[in-house]
Amino acid sequence: MALARAVLREETGLVADSLTRLGRIHVAHGYSSQGCRVFLAEHLTHGEPRREATEADTAQRWVDAGTLDEMVADGRFVDAPSLAALALLQRRPRGDGRTGGHR
Repeated sequence: MALARAVLREETGLVADSLTRLGRIHVAHGYSSQGCRVFLAEHLTHGEPRREATEADTAQRWVDAGTLDEMVADGRFVDAPSLAALALLQRRPRGDGRTGGHR
């Protein structure tokens, strides 16, 4: 969890009051054993990113759930680990006992 918090802050500038582990994914299953854990970060405080020099040109932006769905459907959101993380999020039970939806 400490590493997840550190990476979140470094790459996005965000600080999460709570992290929930959603699962683990293999980044390139079949030819690499590299994997990562996926967390849901909630109750966020904004700050400045502290990216490494090789990440300086990284861009980020907020989109609502509807826009994200459109981006997935029309092929603008194609990063495989991010899509896998989204699937884990959608399978997470919500407070009403149902699964699915974005936060």
